[in-house]
Amino acid sequence: MTRYAPKALIISLAMIGLAGCAVDPVTGPVSGGPNGDPVFASGMEAPRNAVMIVGVARSTAAHGDLRTALALYRRAYSVDSTNFDAAAGMADALARLGVHDEAADAWRLALQMQPNNTTALRGMGNTLVASGRPALALPHYERALAIKPDPRLYNGCGVALDMLENYNAAQAYYRVGLKDDPKNLSLRNNLGLSLMLSGKIEQAVTELKRAASDRRAGTQHRMNLALALVHAGDSVSALSIARQDLGPREANDQIAYFETLRALGDSPTMRQAIQAHIRGTLDRQIGGTLAGPIGGMVNAR
Repeated sequence: MTRYAPKALIISLAMIGLAGCAVDPVTGPVSGGPNGDPVFASGMEAPRNAVMIVGVARSTAAHGDLRTALALYRRAYSVDSTNFDAAAGMADALARLGVHDEAADAWRLALQMQPNNTTALRGMGNTLVASGRPALALPHYERALAIKPDPRLYNGCGVALDMLENYNAAQAYYRVGLKDDPKNLSLRNNLGLSLMLSGKIEQAVTELKRAASDRRAGTQHRMNLALALVHAGDSVSALSIARQDLGPREANDQIAYFETLRALGDSPTMRQAIQAHIRGTLDRQIGGTLAGPIGGMVNAR
């Protein structure tokens, strides 16, 4: 049975599995191929060699082989420790592998080279949120926003503030982002969940209906709407929504779970459950921080 329960436990279990492999972001033990790290022709000028390795690393990451990509980024950084793309690539790969503390260290290396790079600032913010440090993440998002407004940065600020239970401020960020990008699904979804966290259930249902009716909406968006409908006392409509994606038995169980959350009222368990859904939007963004050239912002998700 599939239940759309908090993701925090899943993330925690993944981190436990990686905890024994916590490594230095530059020298950590990740093999680049069947016989160890890749070997490149010697005699090339170091910066040029590093640029070439970064290019191969990006292609490797794009094909889903993150561990080999990480080894390549590390090799590039060891060849030229002034290469921003190598440091940022290490950070992104580590974040995508769930090794958030080491990812944060690598983002710091990148930001030492380019303190105002908005991609690196957003990557650091996302990584800190994923590791449960929203108060530390917020200044990075805000600094990036001061340089170049971007919907993902408004979303990041909102997520961090929701985690800090500053719901009014979070909603203000979501609304500003939606003013710039009215079709942004993550912002709309998170605004609805934030409204639910702050007890504004009718407004939450309105926003989540808009999100769920978007042609890009997926199962999670519809489940968020079902959760809001249960909190509004409309379990019948919630069950109808759940049945769009789940079988009859699974849908019934899902709504029963949501009704249990509702019965908890304004409790830490209920808030954590909703916050897990909000953080999920950034979990997905972490893996796409460097989907394009690092010098500029990448396409919004």
